Amino acid sequence: MSRYLEFSLGPVQSFVAQARRTRDLWGGSWLLSYLAAVALNKAQQLGGVIVHPVVTSDPMFSWVAGRRTSAAPSVGSLPNHFAVEFNDPNGPREAAEQIVKEVEEEWKRIADAVWNRFFNHTEQHGNGTRDIWDRQIGDTWDHRWVATASPNGVDLARRKLWGTRMPTGEPGDKCSVIHDRQELSGYVRARGEAASQDRFWKEVRSKTGPYDLREGERLSAPAAVKRLFARLDKAALGWQPPDVHHWPSTHHLAARAWLKAIADDEPSGIRNQADNEAKALIDDSEAEGVRAAVPGVTGIDNVRGLDPTRYGDLHARLPEDQRPADPPSRFYAVLVADGDRIGELVRQNMEAASQALAEFARKVPGIVEDHGGVTVYAGGDDLLALLPFDEALQCARKLRDTFGGVFESQQVNASLSAAVVFAHAKVPLTEVIDHARRLLEDVAKEENRRDSLAVGLLRPGGLHARWVASWDSNPEERVGDVVADLQSSTDLSTSGLHRVKDVLALSCGWPRWQPGSWSEQMLDPVPLIVGELTSAQIPSGLDLEKLSKRLVALSRRSRTSFSRETQLGLDGIEVARFLGGGWKEEG
Repeated sequence: MSRYLEFSLGPVQSFVAQARRTRDLWGGSWLLSYLAAVALNKAQQLGGVIVHPVVTSDPMFSWVAGRRTSAAPSVGSLPNHFAVEFNDPNGPREAAEQIVKEVEEEWKRIADAVWNRFFNHTEQHGNGTRDIWDRQIGDTWDHRWVATASPNGVDLARRKLWGTRMPTGEPGDKCSVIHDRQELSGYVRARGEAASQDRFWKEVRSKTGPYDLREGERLSAPAAVKRLFARLDKAALGWQPPDVHHWPSTHHLAARAWLKAIADDEPSGIRNQADNEAKALIDDSEAEGVRAAVPGVTGIDNVRGLDPTRYGDLHARLPEDQRPADPPSRFYAVLVADGDRIGELVRQNMEAASQALAEFARKVPGIVEDHGGVTVYAGGDDLLALLPFDEALQCARKLRDTFGGVFESQQVNASLSAAVVFAHAKVPLTEVIDHARRLLEDVAKEENRRDSLAVGLLRPGGLHARWVASWDSNPEERVGDVVADLQSSTDLSTSGLHRVKDVLALSCGWPRWQPGSWSEQMLDPVPLIVGELTSAQIPSGLDLEKLSKRLVALSRRSRTSFSRETQLGLDGIEVARFLGGGWKEEG
């Protein structure tokens, strides 16, 4: 009788989500997916039949299994858990032990290559650096597995609840990326060892360069591996990591529309002018950055090679009649999405669900790139992407529809919940990712009963909006209609909209509005809004009643499975105001 091995590799959040830069986020996701492929390949070599996920055409698995006809895949595409069937009743236990050994050995091999390239020469400047490194590398992964009669995920979920792993205590000053890990120099600034610590990291920077390790950054061993492994060559690892030297930062993605306007040579002459001015800035003020590969933006090498925090300076240097209509934005978007009740669907129809998930994962990177973004991770139903803010909602809709479509082709009904956070580049990336995850789980899935889109707006001062709506209510279209109206009039997007919000707040009985608030409202607020807009300086071409109805529709709560909602909130209007030009208020 067949027995199944269900295996999980973690931790996900502390290894992947703790990130100081977009490259850290990508590096953690890629390595986790790569090690999952290593584990799956070992299981198959031991005679196991992979039940979930489907890996037949997965690029990461194919590459690890030796079918290396192209460059290493640039996106993590495998989940951190899997199920394998064995004919031998003792097969799962014996395989699990060998899989754990294989994963740990591969991880150590990668870590050793990073150590030899970037840290071996600095060990003499540290205080127990090699001991810290070995301790942390040996204590990175948490392997959990069960041998079970049915690969339905229930037994593995129970195993995870045991929580038997006890992480090693970490003394000393902490890592800039993984905050519960000790940094590698071993010195403690509070003991007066700041100079020794700084000297150690200066020596490391002499090997990495300032882009890979900025002044003031201090890394733990796992953070160093995920930051630097892609710098290694084929000779060091036996395989060639993806080239991420041109990976776009949050600043690059935020300014994507501005960059594209320059690259597309609109208005006439701006392309050459901007490239020349960018070169002058680099030569005069050492404002050189990394020539990022921004989706949809080609050429303008000097502009892309400028430090993106100086894009505003470049914009100001351009002749007024040649510069883009809008300045470079400082806001970008994080998009996370997750299938609803996927575990249940897999248990009911594992083959069909696994095929659909594999097909969806293959389509995600192309969809994200079509909307100007980059995919950090796309494994099964779970995905994480970084996008320019102005295309994020449309991308989320396309992903949701694609998800439903691939399941429909397998005669299975499935839905996808998503969260989009519009974030200022000054907000720490870890905070943005954490907020997006909480929006997805607590708001889109729990509060709004799944099949929903949750949206957050994070400015440096904190949360400014938290809006959610069911996909069936066409949230991106409702926002888009209001945005189009707002862009037709500066007065409407400022004083007019503030009046509308005041009216709605008063009608809801709010002495003070807070993001995410809803209030019961039985009266029709359309006439009140029309009255307020009539007294404002609104373009005569706008149909005020139609606009008022759009604003009310955007304010109405829309939860999955509710046929009629009488509650109102202001967050949808605030999201529309941001997209309609409010992003310019904070440069």
